[in-house]
Formats: sequence, C-alpha cells, structure tokens
Amino acid sequence: MKTAILICAAALSIVPASAQTSTPSTGGMTIGSKAPAPLRFVTMRAGSINSDDLIGAPVRNHQNEDVGEVSDIIIDDGRLVSGIVLSVGGFLGVGTSYVLVDPASVAVRRDGDDYKVVIDASRERLKSAPKFNYPD
Repeated sequence: MKTAILICAAALSIVPASAQTSTPSTGGMTIGSKAPAPLRFVTMRAGSINSDDLIGAPVRNHQNEDVGEVSDIIIDDGRLVSGIVLSVGGFLGVGTSYVLVDPASVAVRRDGDDYKVVIDASRERLKSAPKFNYPD
C-alpha cells in the first residue's frame, strides 16, 4: 500500500512539471515562451489610440466616401503592428472581403467621440485588391 502511494505521488509530480515546460505554438508566435526583454511599464501618451477604439471604425477616402471598416490589427512577432485588416464591400456581412493594408497608408482622425480612418483609395480599388484570408 505504501509503495502504491509513493508511485502515485511520483507520477502526479511528473505531470505538472511536463505541463509547465510545454509551449504551445500558434502560427509564428510561441505562447508561453520567455519574454525577449525585461518587464517595463509605460504610460499611454495623450493622443494615443487603443485598438478597441480603432476596430469597427469607418474607413473613408479623401472624397469622404465610405470605403470600408477596420476589422482587425495584425501584430508581427508579438510586438510590431504590421497591418490593418479592412472589410470592404458586402452588405450586412454578406459578400464582405478583407484586405490587409500597411499601417503607414492610413491616417486615424478623431471624429467627436469616435475615430475614423482615412485612406487614399476608392472602394473599387479596395474591392479589387489582393484578398486577405485568415490563416487556419
């Protein structure tokens, strides 16, 4: 009986250790990996925008035409905003396609309490742009 308890205790002590060392992977980013730099705290500067305010914001061109909506923000290597996903076309989600644009090609402007994104592109140009598909 004492031996059986010791074997069970030894087996249970191995399971958490192996679970703690596993690092599941999602795409190119490893979850649970060691951080690349020591922890630092920062302060959000005046005029900064958080992603919650940007996602869902209307996208307009320089002629003030509605050309889409911000759907997502793509972050490379867990640190760098590399793209903004825009939903274009469609009606109530039917026929909507997505394009990924460089963050440098958009300007974000405050519109009262909301934000709008301005891009130098027509609706037709965005509809004919290479489609963005989320990886599986």
